Amino acid sequence: MMIGYRRIILVTAVLLLCSLNNFNTSCYGSIQMTGNINIELFQGSTQQQGEKNKMYSTYISQGDSLLKIKQYQPAMSYFQKAAELMPFEEYPRLQMQRIEAILGVQKLEESKRQVTLEPSDTVDKQKPLPQVAETTADAEKTDAAKRDSLSRAIMDKYKVTLQQIESSENANENANVLSNVADELKDAGDIETALKFYTQSLSIAEENGYQEKVSDILANMAEAYLDSGLFDATVQTLEKSAIIKKEIGDEKGVATIYNNIGKVYESTYDFDNALESYTKSAEVKGKLNDEKGLSDVMDNIGNIYYRKQILEKSIDSYQKSAELNEKLNNTEELGSTLNKMGVAYYELGRYDDAVKYYQRSLDLKKQTGNDKDASMALNNLGNINYNQNKYKKAITFYEQSLNLKENTDYIYGKAVSYFNLGNAYRQIESIPEAIKYYEACKNLSIQNNYEELLARSLKALSALYKQRDQQDKAAEYDHLLATSQYQDVDYESQLSESQIISETDANQEIIFKLTEEVRKQKEIAERESRERARENLLNSQRLRLKNEQIKRQRIILISMIAVIFLVIGVLGLIYYQMVQKKKANRILTEKNNLISKQAKLITDNIKSASAIQRAAMPPENVMKKELPEHFVLNMPKDIVSGDFYWMEKRDGKMFIAVADCTGHGVQGAVVSMLGMALLNEIVNKSFAEHPGEILNQLSYKLKASLHASGDIDEIREGMDIVLLKFEKGLDEMEFSGANNPIYIVRNNEIIEHKGDRSPIGYYSKEVNFTNQKVKLNRGDSVYMFSDGYADQLNGENYKKYLSKRFKALLVDIDPMPMEERRQKLLKEFNHWKGGFQQVDDVMILCIKI
Repeated sequence: MMIGYRRIILVTAVLLLCSLNNFNTSCYGSIQMTGNINIELFQGSTQQQGEKNKMYSTYISQGDSLLKIKQYQPAMSYFQKAAELMPFEEYPRLQMQRIEAILGVQKLEESKRQVTLEPSDTVDKQKPLPQVAETTADAEKTDAAKRDSLSRAIMDKYKVTLQQIESSENANENANVLSNVADELKDAGDIETALKFYTQSLSIAEENGYQEKVSDILANMAEAYLDSGLFDATVQTLEKSAIIKKEIGDEKGVATIYNNIGKVYESTYDFDNALESYTKSAEVKGKLNDEKGLSDVMDNIGNIYYRKQILEKSIDSYQKSAELNEKLNNTEELGSTLNKMGVAYYELGRYDDAVKYYQRSLDLKKQTGNDKDASMALNNLGNINYNQNKYKKAITFYEQSLNLKENTDYIYGKAVSYFNLGNAYRQIESIPEAIKYYEACKNLSIQNNYEELLARSLKALSALYKQRDQQDKAAEYDHLLATSQYQDVDYESQLSESQIISETDANQEIIFKLTEEVRKQKEIAERESRERARENLLNSQRLRLKNEQIKRQRIILISMIAVIFLVIGVLGLIYYQMVQKKKANRILTEKNNLISKQAKLITDNIKSASAIQRAAMPPENVMKKELPEHFVLNMPKDIVSGDFYWMEKRDGKMFIAVADCTGHGVQGAVVSMLGMALLNEIVNKSFAEHPGEILNQLSYKLKASLHASGDIDEIREGMDIVLLKFEKGLDEMEFSGANNPIYIVRNNEIIEHKGDRSPIGYYSKEVNFTNQKVKLNRGDSVYMFSDGYADQLNGENYKKYLSKRFKALLVDIDPMPMEERRQKLLKEFNHWKGGFQQVDDVMILCIKI
């Protein structure tokens, strides 16, 4: 009876499933009632799904392999096949987006290679150079031919030896031969074949327990991966080698590998991991008393801290390296390290210390006859005198630096000297000399593709000709500058020289390419979002129709079974419901996973946008240089913010603003980026002189950019802002405000200067923003802020903090140093907020006079 009961349930389940497939007769044909149930139909479906999964995995694996070796088009083809096979899987589409972004950057690079600047006195044209592209292609073909020829020669050389390996039982010798072949192929540039021989050699060494040989082979393989641009594989292989060297007690080898890993991370701009690897190397070298190796690693650590602009730690690391080099009498390395210390002190504004180290570096480089490094120290000494307004003395140092560079192939250094000399002669109003050196810098930059230096010289020449009222000549250089991505470059600051500073504008090129890639990925993401929304709508309609069809079939089948076998129908319904519930749970889980992936992708994109927004605001070292005593408290409500601060210098005038854009999060951040871009455009192109004029233009341009018409139903985007202007010191400023005031704390009192009661952007009435002049006393503290701090609700009684309490707090903290004020404001804000959420973005900028 129990067996019969189970059969009834299975038969009912089969009937129900068959009804959901439009009563497929082949389904019924698979049922056998001669003692057991034939379920070949279900097995076939499972096998079919298994084959589908296997094929999908194969496509993904092939695509990933081709992507690693930069075969982008074939990889794209495999990912497309995988996406067609399983359209709901996210991974192949993400990989296709990645390939499209890479190909977009490559097209950008190709288009830039096809354009060059004519080095003439009237440089205002760009023309394609197909000859250059053909020459490059010919060179690549020649290189490939040489590589293939060398590879064949190496294989011929080892042909007999490799044949003997097949019958040889000497594992150690076999591993050595295979490794040697791989080494020579790697040196010849045939990386793919080299890796195959390394793999064979590694397999033999591992099988026979030759740990030291395994470690060495892995290190050589890492070099091959590095030559191929496979940085992740390089690091992973080096880490395996380090583990083995540690096991066999080769601590010196461990330290060397950690140092090499650090170099790989540094070359890919992963400074945090580079610092971690260098630190591990330094620890081991310290234990081994390897003073020479430790000095090199400490120099590397100093370079990383310098790149991260943690200058005090950079100086500490350089100091340790210098002490070791001095002890070891390594004069050449000591001179280079001392010059780097001088650069760090220079950027900290500690000019006396910078001079001391520059001079020591110069003396050592003269002893060793290193003209290039000596010229760097002389250039940097010139910068110190320039910043101290000793322009003639600076010119003497720059000329000495340039004379030494004439004996070297240091072309970039010559361009730097020309530019610095141009600035120095401009300061002493020797305009013909300034133009001569700017032109020399321009021509050398064109010849060698120093794009940032070219932009600096063009901008300087334009400013000089405008000063001499030669507008046609100035327009000529402005026209050429308009084609550069470095239009906002600072042409008034001098350029320092150090071995840690690139001799080309490669860093800026990377930033530009990454910016282009971010833009392209954003476009792809937006297009994908629209496609996904349309696809989801269609799927939803299909699912609704399918569900209605299934429901009708279920009613028919249940009615039929109820009439014939009422008990069988009830049991079958129970079984069917169990299957459907399990299926629904699985679908729900898959959808939840997809939603989680999408949410993470969105969050990651917003975090990237936050980094871009922070980068658009003035860096701390620039703010500190112009405003030695200040602090910024920036607390976005969400990841990105609608509040921003902005600073720009032009012709000796300094403009500073703090703005609160409509809304917060992504909405506010978009308006804030537009606001910063418009402020840069107005100040640098319209040459508006007064804050009120600038705000009038900002309001007009913002409305024009957002196509604001004043309609009731349109989105009302805009901002509240305060804008200050300082000229010839900080004892007087001009101020204009849109809905926001400024506070001045003086002698334990608050002085409030109110702005106009009108926002920037959308408003029913047009308002001309007024301009106020404010006298300042030494010791005054000027506060610019958004309304987020005063509007914060309390966690206990839900009351606002209010301006009155905010003013009292500013008076209380006035005697404190800048950083303590910022910490006190942050602590008070969190205490007031308690467990309540932050209601708005918070931005406070304080300047002490």
